[in-house]
Amino acid sequence: DAVNIGNHELYKNSTIEFITKPNGFVDSWGGRYLTTNVLLHETGSPIGERYRFVYAPFSDKTILTFGFLFDFERNCRMTEVQKVEEVVQSQWFQSVLSKAEGGFDAIMVLAHMGYSDPLVEVILHRIREICGDKMPVQFITGHTHI
Repeated sequence: DAVNIGNHELYKNSTIEFITKPNGFVDSWGGRYLTTNVLLHETGSPIGERYRFVYAPFSDKTILTFGFLFDFERNCRMTEVQKVEEVVQSQWFQSVLSKAEGGFDAIMVLAHMGYSDPLVEVILHRIREICGDKMPVQFITGHTHI
């Protein structure tokens, strides 16, 4: 169980203040609100969690789950959207994928971006570099304007 941030939450400081207040929207998700590349500017910490290990009891498998936002640039001053290309090269990302933070059987990437966005390939390529071709990887994408 996980949900990731989208760009519409990031336009106004008042929205960020509202969703991050104690016992508010982000807290209500109990660590399941994923903001892999979206930080609070003041603290440098993620608005939600960078990733989550989701246990699937029906299969007895653990799924490492990320929640990426495309390289959004119109965010409010309270937030920082880190470029996907930089996040996938970061030490923490490599550490998680190297299983230093815990074991997993598959990877799911929630991506607030279109399925054909080149950033999907950037993420997948880096995962494959670290985890190899046999690791199951599933993308759930969505953000397209027609």
